[in-house]
Amino acid sequence: MAFQSLREGFLSIRRYPVILLAGVAAGIPLALTEYFMYSGTMYYGEASAFFGALILPFFIAAGLGVIREEDGSLRSYFREGAKHYFRVLLPGVFIAVLALVSAFLVMSVLTMAGGGADPAFAAYGFLWVAVPLAFFFFWYDTAAVFEDMKLFSSLSRSAQFVLARPFQVLKFIIVNVLLGVVIIFGLLIIGSVILAGSMSFDESLTVDEVLNMTPEEQEALIGEDALFWFTIIYSIGVGLFTAIFIPYKAAFYLRFADKQPQSGFGESQNIGVYDEKGRWYKYS
Repeated sequence: MAFQSLREGFLSIRRYPVILLAGVAAGIPLALTEYFMYSGTMYYGEASAFFGALILPFFIAAGLGVIREEDGSLRSYFREGAKHYFRVLLPGVFIAVLALVSAFLVMSVLTMAGGGADPAFAAYGFLWVAVPLAFFFFWYDTAAVFEDMKLFSSLSRSAQFVLARPFQVLKFIIVNVLLGVVIIFGLLIIGSVILAGSMSFDESLTVDEVLNMTPEEQEALIGEDALFWFTIIYSIGVGLFTAIFIPYKAAFYLRFADKQPQSGFGESQNIGVYDEKGRWYKYS
């Protein structure tokens, strides 16, 4: 099912090429962030990363909205992005804040148990919290756009969707990881072959020494020109993956979402009818 949904995702891109704009929105801020980081202007790099994180939900909402409305025009794209922007943004912010607060609490407990502060505790604490949250709330954006759900209802719907088919969702995530590896590392390998003649790499360095280098030291090692092109290639890979990921995720969700009833918290699921005098009669 995961591979069939991937095929449907590619068909959506062919029908609605405007979906590719999400890849541009992901790639350009990333390229700018890396450029500023390696040029020593961290302030501008952080500003670019923040701006990119702020605008990306608009393009995610727009891409999903285009698929929902089956209208690939630019007018429909920007209309859907504006319509569903906060429905995609706010749950993402809520998940991020929840992960940070929970990770801080876990880190505090681990630190007290270990008798001191250790940077590894922060990483472990964040992963122990962030991975389950990401797994269960992975589908909040599709629920928000395709089913017109608000913050807590979209999160609840996402958890319900995952619990109904955890192994199929896990397979979907694995396929996405493999797809990202193939696209990004494939482009980086091609770039390495093309730029091999312009790079000067010290073969005496160990892996640990390379990993512990500052961005300025890495730039001096690889070379400014080569690093610039690696940044561009990497950003193109991330942008391409993002452009494929959105319709792929939409196709997978639409394949299964209709097979289970809506339920959740945060919004009442009132079902009923108004009579000719405007009185509401709720179905029992």
